Amino acid sequence: GRRRHDWFDGPAWTDVEVRPSLIHGAGQGLFAKRRFDAGEVICDYRGKVLSLAEAMRLPLEKRAYLMGGFGLNVHVDAAEAYAVPGRYINDHRDTTRLNAEFHKSRQLRKATVVAIRPIHAGDEIYAAYGAAYWRARDAATSDDGAT
Repeated sequence: GRRRHDWFDGPAWTDVEVRPSLIHGAGQGLFAKRRFDAGEVICDYRGKVLSLAEAMRLPLEKRAYLMGGFGLNVHVDAAEAYAVPGRYINDHRDTTRLNAEFHKSRQLRKATVVAIRPIHAGDEIYAAYGAAYWRARDAATSDDGAT
């Protein structure tokens, strides 16, 4: 297998790097190493392609890197795609902080991460995960089911 430090080598990592997220409790985040203009491709989000049945069999705590929207029976799971920069992107609940978005390709079964406004070197990259992600997460972490 690959050694951990090898995951962050190669052309995908020329313009981005992983560091501790600026969001408390979020773990790792993806940061720009150079300026990106609005509309510019930053990186990809790829992983293991799962059917709906396979995705639903995953326990809730294992769905953090699961992305839908590639078709009725296609989900992309980047949980073990450590060498894929897009897996380290966090959502920010303050939507004014969002600076990128996921453009999903059903044909390629991956998402391209695109800047939606200028991103400066050193900025953390944030993209919305979507309301369904947060509803599921809130329901799973709520003690009484109320949010």
